[in-house]
Amino acid sequence: MSAYITKIVPKYEETLELASGLFLNYRNSFQGTGHALVPEVMAWLMVGFELFLHYQTEMGVINPDESDEKLEDAWKVLEHLGKEHARQIDSERPSQMFVEVLRELFIQGRIYVEDVEGGPPRSLKDQGWQGVKPTKNAEFLGWCDRSYLFLLPETTIRVVKEAIQRQGGYLALGKNDLLATLSKEGIIERDKHGRNTPVKKIRGSSQQVI
Repeated sequence: MSAYITKIVPKYEETLELASGLFLNYRNSFQGTGHALVPEVMAWLMVGFELFLHYQTEMGVINPDESDEKLEDAWKVLEHLGKEHARQIDSERPSQMFVEVLRELFIQGRIYVEDVEGGPPRSLKDQGWQGVKPTKNAEFLGWCDRSYLFLLPETTIRVVKEAIQRQGGYLALGKNDLLATLSKEGIIERDKHGRNTPVKKIRGSSQQVI
């Protein structure tokens, strides 16, 4: 490393210019990999690796073909790690956590909804959810039709938060911020007035729902 730095010092400005150009190219190539910061981090790692490969080639440690091969390997590894990191970031998003835990509770039968016309739901699969027969102490969360789930806001958020806490986690958003985030990500729908908890008439009475 000391020899590498010593080699760079005499052409410091030239190296900075090269690094800057490489960084922009790599960052553009990695765009869409995931979270906004991921392409930038990956780009800097590739810049550092490529500059070191230039040095190794110049010193005769490796030949140009080996350098190209190692650079291609590094690209594949970083691309894979970047996508994996992006998935981890997504799984930690409050909105994603909320939806995953809610789905999990349906699968376990610990929560349930009823059909808007009465009785058990005809099919939760129509909304992309898979429910089972509710357990003895399952909590009622709302209703559904063929297109939507209509969930009671206070009860739903409380039940999900309690489940997350039992798992040793923490939902970092309050009710209003959570609903705003869910709406922004297209997970829930607003009414025509922009409210995140629209009013729906269900079985003759008006209900505020998610």
